[in-house]
Amino acid sequence: MVKNKQLDFWNGTFGDSYNQRNYFDEERLRQTKVVFERVLKGLDVTSILEIGTNIGINLMAIRHILGEKVDLYALEPNKIAYDDISKNNEISLKKGFNCSVFDMPLEKNSIDLVFTKTVLIHIAPENLKEAMQKMVDVSKKYTLYGIFFS
Repeated sequence: MVKNKQLDFWNGTFGDSYNQRNYFDEERLRQTKVVFERVLKGLDVTSILEIGTNIGINLMAIRHILGEKVDLYALEPNKIAYDDISKNNEISLKKGFNCSVFDMPLEKNSIDLVFTKTVLIHIAPENLKEAMQKMVDVSKKYTLYGIFFS
């Protein structure tokens, strides 16, 4: 298990407060759907994993776009956020993981699309290459590192 200052930060009170400050509303979902309609256009995927799912708005948008034909997976290190996303019936996760990218329990080449959106900026520079490699290893087809906003 990888332990570092950033993970401690997100697993502590700051991460809990961040979840409370983060919000869901219909306009934000609409904007996120616009982004993912573009990102997913033409991709042949049946499984998607988001690293750093937080409140789940990205996976919710993807579920609205692709429906039940895709299995959705979430990885979220913050326990409160993980518990919330695990219970969200609108997303309907195939499986969730309450851990960091460094402890991801998935096999190599097991998920069609592995992505993260605005999470890599929170990983220490000395751990960034390892985090990105873990995502590539799990990905069967596509890996997306996004710092884009809806």
